[in-house]
Amino acid sequence: MTLEVIDQALNVSREALVKLKYDKRRLEELNKQYPQLEEKRQSARKQLEKENKDVERIAGVSLQSFVATILNNRTEKLEKEEYEAIEAKRVYDAITYELEELKSDMVHLKSSLNKQSEIEDAYQEAYQAKKNFIILENPKIWEAVQQLELKKADIDSGIKEIDEALQASRVVLKSTKSAISELKDAKSLGVLDMFGGGLLVTMAKRNHMSQAQAIINELNVSLKRFSEELGDVNMEMVNHIDIENYMSLGDYFFDGLFMDIMVQNKIDEALNRVQNLNNNVQSVQKNLATFKTDKIIKRKRVSDEMDAIVVRS
Repeated sequence: MTLEVIDQALNVSREALVKLKYDKRRLEELNKQYPQLEEKRQSARKQLEKENKDVERIAGVSLQSFVATILNNRTEKLEKEEYEAIEAKRVYDAITYELEELKSDMVHLKSSLNKQSEIEDAYQEAYQAKKNFIILENPKIWEAVQQLELKKADIDSGIKEIDEALQASRVVLKSTKSAISELKDAKSLGVLDMFGGGLLVTMAKRNHMSQAQAIINELNVSLKRFSEELGDVNMEMVNHIDIENYMSLGDYFFDGLFMDIMVQNKIDEALNRVQNLNNNVQSVQKNLATFKTDKIIKRKRVSDEMDAIVVRS
């Protein structure tokens, strides 16, 4: 077996170990978050029960369908109790979505960790093969190569964490882009609505707000994941924005010009915040790319040093 083949096997198994370490840490964090999130959902469910007795039926339908049901049963503006029921449903749905995403991640991570023994055995086999090769060629250089291997492994681990953060940033930006699009459409329709756009305009605006709310539920989850990934690379997102309560969908179903103006202001506020968040994430993304480039340069230097030692031997 050539040194090149041995190095390839060692690199593959080492990368798998790095991912294994990451997955294990991630699963430990999710195990801590799960009971806290479940407690939040139970609290939200109690509030939903308080606002509406038929909670089992309500919990299983979409927020948009629930709102449509209320609107179909009324010809006047919403009452305070109906608004509170809509708001309770919105909160419950948001927490439930986050909890389901968390559970899905946990299943995936547990599946990955089931391969731990197999990955560790592969690494030890490749590591021992390289050690034997070097000792056979020149026993004196083994210690120097070993130290460089550890240094390179540490750099690789850092690059892996940066890659995870970059991927998380791309997920966030995909959601912010979608949310901005929906909010812009809602804003345009809102202007028409204030000047008597009619029922079709009103319903179209409500649909875009409903879509924006669904995207924001996704954004809450992906933003939390992104923040965790940034913690792994010792970075913080400057001017971090908590978007959890950007919009309260129930506000958008009252009638009257004053309410239309208030809704338009809320749309503007939500749009500005999501746009700021988008710009902020893009800025952090650029910093991450710079950090990755620096680490790749450092890894190249270490690899060159290792190659030089092997050649001299």
